Amino acid sequence: SGITITGSRMLGFNREDSAKFSFYLSVPITLGAVVLTFLKSENMSLISNNLSIFFIGFFIAFIAGLLCIEFLLKYIKKNDFKLFMWYRLFLSIVVILALLVK
Repeated sequence: SGITITGSRMLGFNREDSAKFSFYLSVPITLGAVVLTFLKSENMSLISNNLSIFFIGFFIAFIAGLLCIEFLLKYIKKNDFKLFMWYRLFLSIVVILALLVK
């Protein structure tokens, strides 16, 4: 999502439209991952044996995702992406250090 937001910003999109574009691009990828997951028979048997837990988890994840997207869109209307840039830089340093320690 970071590169699609960066690319759309370079093309002149505003912050909010860049984020929305990035979210829209994730829909086909997410749906494809869900379909591939459902095609595995071991996953289908696990889901069918725990159907209520599956739907509760799906519903909670869906609501949490919508709330996070709503928060992010409100945030970027007033602020820029610098906070996310620093977060990603910090996280990348942590990951690189963790890989070097192994």
